[in-house]
Amino acid sequence: MHFRSIRKKIVTTTALVFLINGIILVSAIMFLSYQKMDQQKSNDLKELTLEKSRKVVAYLKSSSNLAEHLATLPEIINLTENPTDQNVKDALKLLNNYNINGQYATLYILDASGKTIVSTDAQMVGNNYSFRPYFQKAIIGNRNMYVSIAETNKAQGYHFAEPIKDSKNNTIGVLALKLLPDEIYAQFDKENKNSTSHLMITDQFGIILYSDLKEKKLSSLGVVSDDILTKIKAENKFLDTEIKALQYQIVQDNVSKLKNNEVTLYKIYDKIDKSNEIISAVPISGYPLLLISENSSKALEIDAIGLATTSGTIILISKLLILILIFLLISKNLKPLKDLDEMAKSVIAGNLEVKNNIKSGDEIEDLGISFSKMTAKLKEYYSDLEDKVADRTKELNIKNEYLNNTKLATLNILDDIQDEKNKTVILAKDLEKFKLALDNASDHVVITDADGITLYCNSGVERITGYTREEALGKKAGTLWAQPMPKEFYEKLWKTIKTDKKPYDGSLKNKRKNGELYDAQITISPVLNDKSEVEFFIGIERDITHEKMVDQAKTEFVSLASHQLRTPLSSVNWYAEMLLAGDGGKLNDEQTTFVKEIYTGNQRMVALVNSLLNVSRLELGTFAVEPEPTDVVQMAADVIKELQPSIISKKLKVTFEHADGIPIIQADPKLFRIVYQNLLSNAVKYTPDGGSVALKLNKTTKNLLIEVTDTGYGIPKSEQSKIFQKLFRAENVREKDTEGTGLGLYIVKSIIDHAEGKISFKSTENKGTTFNLEIPLSGMKKKEGAKKLE
Repeated sequence: MHFRSIRKKIVTTTALVFLINGIILVSAIMFLSYQKMDQQKSNDLKELTLEKSRKVVAYLKSSSNLAEHLATLPEIINLTENPTDQNVKDALKLLNNYNINGQYATLYILDASGKTIVSTDAQMVGNNYSFRPYFQKAIIGNRNMYVSIAETNKAQGYHFAEPIKDSKNNTIGVLALKLLPDEIYAQFDKENKNSTSHLMITDQFGIILYSDLKEKKLSSLGVVSDDILTKIKAENKFLDTEIKALQYQIVQDNVSKLKNNEVTLYKIYDKIDKSNEIISAVPISGYPLLLISENSSKALEIDAIGLATTSGTIILISKLLILILIFLLISKNLKPLKDLDEMAKSVIAGNLEVKNNIKSGDEIEDLGISFSKMTAKLKEYYSDLEDKVADRTKELNIKNEYLNNTKLATLNILDDIQDEKNKTVILAKDLEKFKLALDNASDHVVITDADGITLYCNSGVERITGYTREEALGKKAGTLWAQPMPKEFYEKLWKTIKTDKKPYDGSLKNKRKNGELYDAQITISPVLNDKSEVEFFIGIERDITHEKMVDQAKTEFVSLASHQLRTPLSSVNWYAEMLLAGDGGKLNDEQTTFVKEIYTGNQRMVALVNSLLNVSRLELGTFAVEPEPTDVVQMAADVIKELQPSIISKKLKVTFEHADGIPIIQADPKLFRIVYQNLLSNAVKYTPDGGSVALKLNKTTKNLLIEVTDTGYGIPKSEQSKIFQKLFRAENVREKDTEGTGLGLYIVKSIIDHAEGKISFKSTENKGTTFNLEIPLSGMKKKEGAKKLE
């Protein structure tokens, strides 16, 4: 009872102190948590509003970029300077091609007077739109965006206007496109369907262009000045719509003061809903638009109180757990006194086997040790005789066990000797079979020591080289059948297998005993000992002269057949273009569709024939390499620009980064462009809509580094070893896209190998692929040839 009384006093006092401290701490944390949660929710609201504004910017950016790109095309400039019938047809065809998906209501070109020269909407041709604000800004050289409602279909449209300039940088006309914003509006409707917040997009005057609450559309945030209302009416921007003012007057007053990429919060009281609201507003960077988000503060208050309550509960529970821990520690520290009492009672009862288990590290432990020594001394007097008898018995048992173990070991040794004898007989038979197999192998097999001296060769040596085994044994491998390859080749081979201790696999020219040259495929592998030193080399040689002749004949046939196919394909292409242009008479819609299918299929056939020609020229070595100073950074940007229609169509995010100081290098621009086009077009083609593609250029002291990354379908691991083979296409992309020749990456690797560069890749299926290229900054070497690559 005495020990328990001490424990009760200590625990009661500690619990009272913890309770008072816990109440004070919980009160403070609940207050601070409420303040912090309110601030965190405000920050989250700012970040969410800013993120939504970036979505709008990304959506509008593609249209701005398309307008800028179209205004610089030669066909558009030629039309504006010289609006002939042919130029009009060419420009209209170009505009329709860039609006295949129907994303834009219309694309049209205005001359310097504001008259429509050509438009994808035939009703606009000949009309004058010089009164439109977007034309008035663009004709003086300022690209801009303007929002209005069409009189015909009452649809809201975003007009992007871009000045068209001649070679002297004079503005000669305006290219405009009208974007229907339904897609971004539909996305916001979907996101706000189950949300407590409401989203609005306004113009620069605070007029609401979009709201998920339809009744607010074409209202103003607050009272708009008479000057602005007069300006809107004069421009007929929103037809005859009456613009009503909403309750966000504080936001309306500050519309012109908002800063780009900076979200401003306003706290107002909604008299209609009788609740506090938080309004977040941010300009849509680069465009005359604002993004407004209306949020009820009730949710913020409930979340803040919830977090504060949760924090307080956790603290109270932690205090309780600490109190329990203190109780257990006190009980543990008082336990040695109880253990000592039990030891004494056990000795009084006649038990001399008492052990001291007290490990308190204090005086109680010392007392327990002394008590244990006393008990042990007493036991020693009683058990001395019994110990001597036990020791003698133990000694006899050990000797008996030793004799039994010796007998068992002798029997095991005899069994092991018999097993080794059996293994030796089996090994001898296996070696005889292995030797017989090697002797009858069709390939030439050689085993040498670490210095290349021939220790063994099979019968293939005489069949392939003409030398007998006796002539080859004891001599350095290869010296008998001459060395027709350059000296540098053999030095590099010896370094690979002897110094680097790596296998070598490749082809070379060799010479028979009668002086005849032949093509051989060789594999040489070093055999290492346990110290990683070379002890032997194993070489296998195969005569591939016939295979190479067959392969060359096949390549020459492909080249000849491809040449013969180009002429009729060009004719089909020419006549299809004439039919589509109306040179053979006007086609009806069904006929136009059929001719377009013929034209598209013929284009794919032309691409395949060109690829086959390139492959045959690479394999025959007839292609020319004509290096010249080449700006590889500008070339990359040009190729990305060429792919813009596909990029815009698939809504891909494409980034291009390059390090400073990348030099002009000596390279064949046509070959280098083929490398860029294949890698980037593959990345765009095999990346799903909404994905991303990245191109990075960097350099080391010796090499140009090119990295192309996508988030596409990836290459299955089981098929990655075949990716650079001719006519190979991975199974997963064949299912998604039936087009493609399977020759692009083979051509790219052949070009990189000729430039003495390296190409590698990493890919994960359904996650994406990264191609890495290393090309010497010294550039490509000039090569004479009969043909250039297409």
